Amino acid sequence: MNKIVSSFILVFLSHLSYSQNVYVGLHINQDKDYKTVIPKMIYETNTYDFYGKWVINNNIKNLDRSGALLTEGRFAENGDKILKLKYVYDTINMLKTELIFERWTRGYEKMLFFYSYDSNKCLTSIIQKDSLGKVIDHYQYVCNNKGYPYEVYLIDKKGDKILKESAIYF
Repeated sequence: MNKIVSSFILVFLSHLSYSQNVYVGLHINQDKDYKTVIPKMIYETNTYDFYGKWVINNNIKNLDRSGALLTEGRFAENGDKILKLKYVYDTINMLKTELIFERWTRGYEKMLFFYSYDSNKCLTSIIQKDSLGKVIDHYQYVCNNKGYPYEVYLIDKKGDKILKESAIYF
């Protein structure tokens, strides 16, 4: 039993680098980095220890008049571009429908994320594709009657559920 649990934990942790989870489903459309007045831009500096070396990154977030996050650029301390995120919304329902993810840390990489919702505006799936349109990952969300995701499944290329995360709300 311990081997099975340990194996599951290793598989789960190894997949976290790109994975989606219950938290993402719960907060997908709550990108509010402000409390009152909606800014046009937010500039952040993040400092962290990366294997014994202090790293400083700068983030620039651009918002629209409603406060929706439109783009986010992340830059190294020397100004080199690290990544760019561009969000696309259903402007009537203010739901994220697409994320364009570009990264320059290991050469150039581009990924696309597509978000689907049910009639109650609850997230039902996230499909991640590469720049050629090939599906990389497909996540399926199951929400309770309050709209909170309580299960997330990673779906493989054959349509089988290969990973599950569950949440209980108190």
